[in-house]
Amino acid sequence: MKRHGFTLVELLVVCALLTFVTATASGFGAGALRVWERLERYGDEAQRSLVGLKRVRVDLERVRRFQMIPFEGQYDRVSFAGVATDDSAAPIEELVRIGYYANERTQQLCRSIEPFRVVHRRRITDSCDAVMDGVSRVRFSFLGQHPETGTFSWHTRWSAAEPPVAVRIDLASEDESAADDIRRSMMVVIPIARLREEKTP
Repeated sequence: MKRHGFTLVELLVVCALLTFVTATASGFGAGALRVWERLERYGDEAQRSLVGLKRVRVDLERVRRFQMIPFEGQYDRVSFAGVATDDSAAPIEELVRIGYYANERTQQLCRSIEPFRVVHRRRITDSCDAVMDGVSRVRFSFLGQHPETGTFSWHTRWSAAEPPVAVRIDLASEDESAADDIRRSMMVVIPIARLREEKTP
């Protein structure tokens, strides 16, 4: 007599193979999902970084030369004279001190704008308009001419009415799912044509 169907051993082997294939496929799927989520977070962080760095670039490209608000920079902060415009229909330009610094406590890149009339009473760290979140480290460096040799080199400090030729910004952002920080760099050349001497308001 001929038997139709499967034996118990054959069914157990098929079930074991299906379990193995399902477990393998779900492992690949979970891994692919983790990679997708990480790339999505990285893309969002990159987009926020680009927006924040664009704000810094715009301000640095609008630097003004003004004796009473010198261009001052250190490795973790920079401040300079600039022009702020209000958002009204007939914009009014006002001479201000613009500053950027890293707030290590909140891990933000902060922008500070102080009107000329209160510059000498406030530090740039007294106010914080967050330009970028999740910033673990900011480093500024300044390209300028050495007064004695006349050669150009990068400096970690700058303090003069005359701005440097260029400013380099190096940022590191933390990614909790990655072993390393996400790093961004940007160099801004300061346009010489804009460096006219501002009159005292």
